[in-house]
Amino acid sequence: MIYRQFQQIPLQQRFAGPRGLLAFIAGVAVIGLVLVVLPFVLLFGVIALILLSLFGRLYLKRQLSRFNSRNAANQAAPETDTQVPPFARDSFTPTPHKGRTFEHEPD
Repeated sequence: MIYRQFQQIPLQQRFAGPRGLLAFIAGVAVIGLVLVVLPFVLLFGVIALILLSLFGRLYLKRQLSRFNSRNAANQAAPETDTQVPPFARDSFTPTPHKGRTFEHEPD
């Protein structure tokens, strides 16, 4: 009884006959359709990427001009002394670092 179940391959029964032929034809049709449609999908992706980068660039340019105009308006408005603490009003310019190099002498 155990020997009999290994005499036939299970896949041979599953995909034999008209059902197997239909599955094979459907698989070939799907693969063919994918290969035909793939260039159009890639072309659509490239066009979408170009349009997105173009309109994104225009949008960012508009946002930057708004930001610059707001900054210019804020710079033109005089600051009162109550808003800025006294230590922040002084301009601090750090001096360049003058470090010394020490060579390692083991003895």
